[in-house]
Amino acid sequence: MCGSLKGILGFLPVAVVMADEELTISVKNLCKVWDEEDCMSVDHIAVLKIALRKYICIAAKVHALVGCEILLTEDSIMIRNVGHSFGLHKLPVTGMAVIDMKSIPQYKVLIATTEGKLIEVKVSLGEDEIKFQHDRLTIDLDLKNNMIQGLALSTNGLLGGIVLKTSVYYDHLEKKEPLQFAMFVTKPFEEIYAKLKNVLKPQYSFLNTDSNAITSYTDYLDIIRMNLAAGIPLPDWLTAFTTNAVQNYENSYSTLELYFMRFILHAYVSGLAVGAPKDKANFEAKMREIDALIMRRYISKVINSCKESLDLLSPGQAQSLLLMADWLFKKFDTTLDFLYAAFGCDIPSENETLPARETCGICKQEVKLEDLKVAQCLKGHTFTRCCQSLLLCDVSHFSHCPACKSVVLKDIWNFDPYCTYCGMMTI
Repeated sequence: MCGSLKGILGFLPVAVVMADEELTISVKNLCKVWDEEDCMSVDHIAVLKIALRKYICIAAKVHALVGCEILLTEDSIMIRNVGHSFGLHKLPVTGMAVIDMKSIPQYKVLIATTEGKLIEVKVSLGEDEIKFQHDRLTIDLDLKNNMIQGLALSTNGLLGGIVLKTSVYYDHLEKKEPLQFAMFVTKPFEEIYAKLKNVLKPQYSFLNTDSNAITSYTDYLDIIRMNLAAGIPLPDWLTAFTTNAVQNYENSYSTLELYFMRFILHAYVSGLAVGAPKDKANFEAKMREIDALIMRRYISKVINSCKESLDLLSPGQAQSLLLMADWLFKKFDTTLDFLYAAFGCDIPSENETLPARETCGICKQEVKLEDLKVAQCLKGHTFTRCCQSLLLCDVSHFSHCPACKSVVLKDIWNFDPYCTYCGMMTI
């Protein structure tokens, strides 16, 4: 989508093709959505993908909104349901962001205006044209002679960020920062936690959860962090697990729920949470059990992905699988007979019979698998274990998790760049 200062709004098809290692860009004819030169410049455009090859486009033209539905086919572009509306603002829009792309049949967009208003616009598809419903948000931004110059929202629209610019003359020798950045919470905490409960509700608990699922809900984690740091108690349903026995965690919580539980426990243990329960040792023990459950599910994923091609694995991958099998036997008394047999290893009968499968890179002494995260040789040299392979991180080419400080060896299991324990992206 593109717009002009004269007010024309259109869809400009651009094709990017890679042929013979050469990138070519071709621009086709402009498909006009609003062809009237009304001298109301197009200030901002938002695009919502509502289905495969189906989009809603919304443009802000001073104090008006123009929207349409766009359908893409193999050889044509269809523009329909063009509609417009005058909003609650009189001055130009200075920021626009999509709030929630999943709120079918209404789609929500947040706009910020020059006069400092935040307006939620609900967009719905009518029979002939797009319909707009405008509601001003009652959020006190305390602008103090500043104008909003930009707007962005978090993944689920819970947190907003605005760029503020001084709207009056100022002495550049005294005011060094005419631009400022501010953040705000877009919804009441009760509404946010109700949405989170809907995300974590039991009927979804046993669906397959990707390791990176938590990255789609990081703004919920930020809300939890803000509440804990300010001493605001979390809802009872969110902290009920802290009083449950860890033996019940395996069959009661999804991996996504375990990530949230681990995040809350870490806040209690680290001291981030103001007024947290004074039971640090118990919370640390629960964190270790949650790490073990997450690792168990991760190992199951790894084994299922390669059990039909064990003979094609690299030496590092084979050693990793043996360490995983040893840990499952040691922690959960689970024996993977087929895996030991495939690699020609003895099937363990008790923990003491598990051999050391690694050696210290410094003194060449044996290193046994005693802990998920750290390892120590007989002479006391200490290493971190990779959270994706359980191998010793005694080489420099690894990435680390900025959230929980776990490390990941490169070129072992290249499933994804996310931390096994907390689900955050490693760097």
